Amino acid sequence: MLRIARGALPSRVWRRTLTTKTENPPYHGPLAGPARKLKILSLGAFGMVTSMTPIIMMVDSTMPLNARIVMCAALIGTSGISTAAVGWVGAPYVSTLRQRGDEMLEMETSTLFLQKRVTRVYDWRMFLKGTERAFAKWELAEEVARRPGEETQNGEETVAETVDAGGRIVGRWIVRWGTDGRGQCRGEGQIVRYFNVHEELL
Repeated sequence: MLRIARGALPSRVWRRTLTTKTENPPYHGPLAGPARKLKILSLGAFGMVTSMTPIIMMVDSTMPLNARIVMCAALIGTSGISTAAVGWVGAPYVSTLRQRGDEMLEMETSTLFLQKRVTRVYDWRMFLKGTERAFAKWELAEEVARRPGEETQNGEETVAETVDAGGRIVGRWIVRWGTDGRGQCRGEGQIVRYFNVHEELL
């Protein structure tokens, strides 16, 4: 598995020292299965509440129409909020992580609707850092600096990409370099920026 050395990254982050093998065994998130089931359960509950709403509105009842409308709106709203919360919490969870060569990491996540997303970070040492977002450990950096001795030039380059299950690129993380050697990053499309991993298992 990946070896980790503490205290090498700037700020609060770990700079991980990977083994020199061409390919390390992949990391598998131990909660990937339960996270998937939770999404399915949440989506199922939301679908059931939504499908029951017309029945509640049409059935004969002593409850006034206005009261039924309020009740249905409350049910849909509550279920929708809980489903959205499950999606937000689970979006960064990494089910599989692979090291490709010395610099690239490939991390697999999934959307609320269980659509596979694979994000490739082409230089993880420079562009991955710790995050303050809840339910996540890493994020793609917004600001970076070139390493000492590296050539400095203006321009943009793609440093991370997110692809769907079919291999189609759905998002990019792009850095614009300045003449001072510092870079400002931005996202395009549906880039996955945050990642939740169990660092103790790496």
